[in-house]
Amino acid sequence: MRHRRRSATMLAVVLPALALGACSDSPTNAEWADSVCTSLDAVKSDIAAIGDGLTLDLSEGALDQVKDQLAEDVTAVRESLEALLDSIEAAPANPGAQDLETALEGPSNDFEAAVQSLTDAATDAADATSLTEFLAAAGTAVSAVASASAAATAYATTVQTAASQAVDDVKAAFAEAPACQDALGTP
Repeated sequence: MRHRRRSATMLAVVLPALALGACSDSPTNAEWADSVCTSLDAVKSDIAAIGDGLTLDLSEGALDQVKDQLAEDVTAVRESLEALLDSIEAAPANPGAQDLETALEGPSNDFEAAVQSLTDAATDAADATSLTEFLAAAGTAVSAVASASAAATAYATTVQTAASQAVDDVKAAFAEAPACQDALGTP
């Protein structure tokens, strides 16, 4: 009997300690805010950079170079979007941050859909077998870039609004993070 009680007492002490140790990997509110805003700024920048420096040259091999650059640009957007989503999911283990994470997850679906449309349009352009096909697909890709950019701006507004309505310590972390001032345009 005494052995069972001692085991139960040890479990009562060890399990909470293990749980606290597991929580130590959780970022602070300030670290999380900085990570979310840095990632958001990166995806916005990657979308804005699509096509930078591209010129359509009719010489041999030029179309393949344009297709390759477009594919690289869209891959960068997808990777930075994944980093943003990962940053949001890495919310600190406190109720205020968890509430903000939940508030940001739903609206991210529209942003993800816009980036998927951009990816699809870029894939169509990359799969074009002639200049005529490429130009038609590129027109769709340009529209998809504009839509993805608008979705990024709308999502930044969502982040800013949701963060400003969060509990005080989370709200302050987003308001004070330099990365958030850049990504969200907060003073």
